[in-house]
Amino acid sequence: MSYSETSICNLALGLIGVGRIADIAGTTAVERDCNAIFDHAREEVLGGYHWGFARKQALLAQLATGPVITSDYGGYDYAYALPADCIRPLSLSDATTQFSREGDEIHCNLSESVYLYYTADITDTAKFTAKFVNALAHRLAGQLALMVKKDKKMSQETWDLYYALLPQLEADDSRSDNNDIPTSNPYVDARN
Repeated sequence: MSYSETSICNLALGLIGVGRIADIAGTTAVERDCNAIFDHAREEVLGGYHWGFARKQALLAQLATGPVITSDYGGYDYAYALPADCIRPLSLSDATTQFSREGDEIHCNLSESVYLYYTADITDTAKFTAKFVNALAHRLAGQLALMVKKDKKMSQETWDLYYALLPQLEADDSRSDNNDIPTSNPYVDARN
């Protein structure tokens, strides 16, 4: 099934007993509220878990050599640019290598052919899985209950439902493929 931002917002509004909207880009108060929070909620739900449909890999571009100072883990020797669509870094091509995200950079001690496995910022709703749409609708409902209905109790109950539902949705999503995040890169392994 194909979803749209409007249909996902309508799922959320249905969860809190509010009528449907015609278009998320519309001019009614509810349409404006949905539009105001949709991207943030999508990014938050994407970043909360490594959803299979949003998993990507990229060869990172090296930015600097020499000691790179990081605040949390001491120092690393190399800095790499994060892909523009990276929401959440998951691991590097050598999964045993520690790294630190510093703004829009990854700092680590790998010197060449560094691949990042990450959760990407997927905006094309046609790529969303049903499980992700369900999680996003519940996430939106928690915020819309307060914004639209001004109902703190309903908002809290909806947030509680979202947090209770999320582990099951994530487990279901992770069983949808058998492609775990690689622990090595076949190109690097072939060189060794």
